[in-house]
Amino acid sequence: MPRAAIDISLAGDKELLKQLANLGKPSTQKKAVRPALRKSAKRIKPRVLANLSGSPVSPKTGRLLAAMAAEKIHALTRSRGIIGAGFDLPNRESLGIDPSDKYFYPFAVEYGHVRGAGKSAAPPHPFIRPAVDDNREQELNLIAADIGKGIIKQAAKK
Repeated sequence: MPRAAIDISLAGDKELLKQLANLGKPSTQKKAVRPALRKSAKRIKPRVLANLSGSPVSPKTGRLLAAMAAEKIHALTRSRGIIGAGFDLPNRESLGIDPSDKYFYPFAVEYGHVRGAGKSAAPPHPFIRPAVDDNREQELNLIAADIGKGIIKQAAKK
């Protein structure tokens, strides 16, 4: 039996892995998986935006929220055997941050930061991680179902 070119260890569904391996070529396997991951990213993005727009991460200028909303869902950079979909943090230009400024505040909001020598630390206010973790099991089940549909679609083309 052919070996799956894609490790779906996040779902851990052995039957899904077996069916994926039966599709044969890695390119066909990717065609079955990529749409499911794109749909997942589309479901997660509104949760990220909701986390950004509410307490305790209430927007002061609204730039981060507006820039995150403008980011498009895209396939992750391709590498051997790894596929994915997601959206990036906005760049400095879209946030109105001077290119020479050494600080990039989306990371400071998500992970927290130290304010300087002798000053207290600013606590993290994660907006990305909770969007993923709060619905983890449901999202994994939806991804598995969508991959299953992709496998059926690709198998029908064989």
